[in-house]
Amino acid sequence: MNTQICLPIPNQLYLWLHDEFLCDLEAKYYTFICRLIHNTINNIRINKQDYALIDRDHRNKIDIRMYGAVSYLDTELYEFHGKNKGHCVTTKQAKKIELYYAEDYEFAKQARRYHLGNWFYAEFLARYKSVLVDDFTDEFVNLYTGKPIDKSVYFKTQCKYKKADKPIIRKALKAIERRVFNRSAVIEHLHSFEIEDSKNKDIFSSFLSDLYSWITILVSGIQKESDNIYSYQPKYNINSSGRVSEIGSGLQSCSRRMKYASIQGIDDIHNYDLKGSQVNGLIHQFNLQDLDTEWLENYVNDDNAKQLYADQVGVTVNTFKQCLLAFIMGGSLSAKSASSVFNYLKNDPHINQDHFKACERLKTLKELLAPVSKSLNKWKASIYSGKYIELGTKYGRVYGGNKLIKNYLGIPYCVGPGNLSRNKLAARILQGQESAFIHNLTVLSSKYGFKVIGNEHDGIITLGQIPKEATEEVKEIIGVSEFSLVEKDIL
Repeated sequence: MNTQICLPIPNQLYLWLHDEFLCDLEAKYYTFICRLIHNTINNIRINKQDYALIDRDHRNKIDIRMYGAVSYLDTELYEFHGKNKGHCVTTKQAKKIELYYAEDYEFAKQARRYHLGNWFYAEFLARYKSVLVDDFTDEFVNLYTGKPIDKSVYFKTQCKYKKADKPIIRKALKAIERRVFNRSAVIEHLHSFEIEDSKNKDIFSSFLSDLYSWITILVSGIQKESDNIYSYQPKYNINSSGRVSEIGSGLQSCSRRMKYASIQGIDDIHNYDLKGSQVNGLIHQFNLQDLDTEWLENYVNDDNAKQLYADQVGVTVNTFKQCLLAFIMGGSLSAKSASSVFNYLKNDPHINQDHFKACERLKTLKELLAPVSKSLNKWKASIYSGKYIELGTKYGRVYGGNKLIKNYLGIPYCVGPGNLSRNKLAARILQGQESAFIHNLTVLSSKYGFKVIGNEHDGIITLGQIPKEATEEVKEIIGVSEFSLVEKDIL
């Protein structure tokens, strides 16, 4: 565990944890509880789960229930008030908890899921919210050590898949300038959350996500531009497809409401998106193979198509879009698999976690996507064929006895036993296309007189308008004519 990369907390909050709440713990046990806090808060803010997985060796060394940690199935059996224990579980109940698992039975034998009690959320956040004042001056420190955040470590640009560290990406990242934002409007937005009852997980997750974004902006170092307008320098990590993700999320991964608040009062700021980036990218791939694109083109070009298809399935437009993109990126149209498609359906407000209703909707969705499914399967199968490599000359060649496929950023992937599945390879090709467009457009910013202040995966935030000549030049560079750049409102 790298304790240098952690949840930054105000010094005041660290003093409470270290000197009051956890003051009687040995150093190694203190680190363990901090790990539980860190993992749980991170899980909640990315709307994943409200618990952390803890191995048996750690949990046997300390009674973590004394410090607000409650097992996942134990929640209703305990009521916590400060450090007071609740009543004990029976051996039969403990065994049931011990054997509870989601995916890996062997791992479940060694781990139990724990989360923090609601009382802890309230106490923790009451102190954490001190950063929501306009004149906040408290220093941010490391959750584990209490030392000031080491910015050189925390904001170090990394690329875990070294082959994705391409010159064009580094050049694009250097071209991204300081991102301006309205500080007062962002603080007002954060104050607008009603999070006194942490049982409302959706609100709680959104609040934690935006609060974490705000904290990492403050930690990175902000400077005043004028009145309420400040700026910070975004730092990005590079992933295996060539996409870049802002370290600490910043204004790239915060909510739309927070992004909207951040641009208030800023002149000549523009939000550009690639229109239907994944769908248009797939149309381009289908055209390479002479596959049927009629359904996809109708979806992109007909403004009423999204609503029509959503009504046919019986879900919202947003849910339909999520299901379609998840399917394109390799999601299964089966209720038996742990598919993101089925999860999106179940979370739709019209379905509200009704399993049987979601199964009915999934059947309709499968029928609706049948034309796409047929061509999609042919395209994914063709990636492994020598014919495809000959057609898609931008991807690659035969290398060391293995087929080496490259996406539009030149990032190579081996195919064959022990390497990427066709779904994952297809996703990297599609994401690589949109990233190639955005990175090349960013590099051309100085030539065409606009400033890029933020990468948004399939779009960019700029000061100044992007001329049509710039997008046409990018299309020529990457060889994808199907893409189109459109300006959109953030909300």
